[in-house]
Amino acid sequence: VTTVGGTTNIPEVAVSRFFSGGGFSNYFKRPAYQDDAVKTYLAALPKGTYHGGNPILIGGTSASSPAFAGFVALLNDVRLAHGQKPLGFLNPLLYSKAAAGLNDITVGHNSGCGTTGFNATKGWDP
Repeated sequence: VTTVGGTTNIPEVAVSRFFSGGGFSNYFKRPAYQDDAVKTYLAALPKGTYHGGNPILIGGTSASSPAFAGFVALLNDVRLAHGQKPLGFLNPLLYSKAAAGLNDITVGHNSGCGTTGFNATKGWDP
């Protein structure tokens, strides 16, 4: 699963007035390609910030996920038109060299479920 959080304004900040994607799975093991990014993020948090929790159902929508999916579809269309394979599973690519082509959001948080959620920080954040 690739999550895409919402942003607002220019320069961009994480959306905090409504739910946005992010967090940790209570069901699936973290893939190895995320290990360095997650460890760096958690090490930068003040002690006691993240305690985990119980899974709950939440609501909310964001334009960022379908917009990103559309962007990937357009990239795949161009690749296929030039005889190349589609991008396929994106997460390993996004956690490697491709991250340099993304805008790192370092201000705001992904609030929801009665909490402020996770802070946007330099580098990867949930």
